[in-house]
Amino acid sequence: MSFTAFLFPVKQEASGLIAQLERVQKVHSNGSTTWRGYLQGREVLVALLGIGADSVRRRLPVLLQEHSFDFIWVSGFGGGLDPSLKKGDVVWVDNFSTENLSWSPVEKRVKGVTVDHVVTSSTQKLALSKGHQAQVVDMESEIAHLIFVQKEIEHATLRGISDPWSESLPSGALNASFDAEANKPTPIRLLIHLAIHPEDFLSFFRFVIGLSGVQKNLTKRLIELEMKRRGF
Repeated sequence: MSFTAFLFPVKQEASGLIAQLERVQKVHSNGSTTWRGYLQGREVLVALLGIGADSVRRRLPVLLQEHSFDFIWVSGFGGGLDPSLKKGDVVWVDNFSTENLSWSPVEKRVKGVTVDHVVTSSTQKLALSKGHQAQVVDMESEIAHLIFVQKEIEHATLRGISDPWSESLPSGALNASFDAEANKPTPIRLLIHLAIHPEDFLSFFRFVIGLSGVQKNLTKRLIELEMKRRGF
């Protein structure tokens, strides 16, 4: 049986959607965690791909071997590269989505770029914007898109803007706050980093405190578009 999948890098991005599921079953398999449940009466799967290209290349093929999907959403947070995008905006990434989907939105459509590192400064964002003519940046979408194109799986990429183009992020605190290999937060390591680098505290706090709103907007828009895809 085929069903719809929602793929995110980390649980913080996925937790809003997971909370909307009924009859949820959490499964650990082959180093990955998935949640199966019902969204508006139809069975769906939510999975975590981890952060970055290597994690996607390792986990996504296994997921596609284990399940059959009629449609896949790639989602999560992204960095804004365009002054018009504000924190909490949700954008449809055209170049990482199946073309010519009849139900796709006409507003908030952007071009994305995928990179192999966290983009933390406004200078880096400006360079990416100019170099790629892109409006949003992330670390996973292009890799997933290429795999789906090869396997002829319909998909769409939706990103919530976690940091506008003008916002610089404390790279040291971000790296200390999460173990990308294990795909889990590392609060003790973060506290040690902030004790040594107290100058990072304010910018890190400002960034993190706004993520719940980004997640809420992203979850709402995902459900709206999934219902539109189903014809409701």
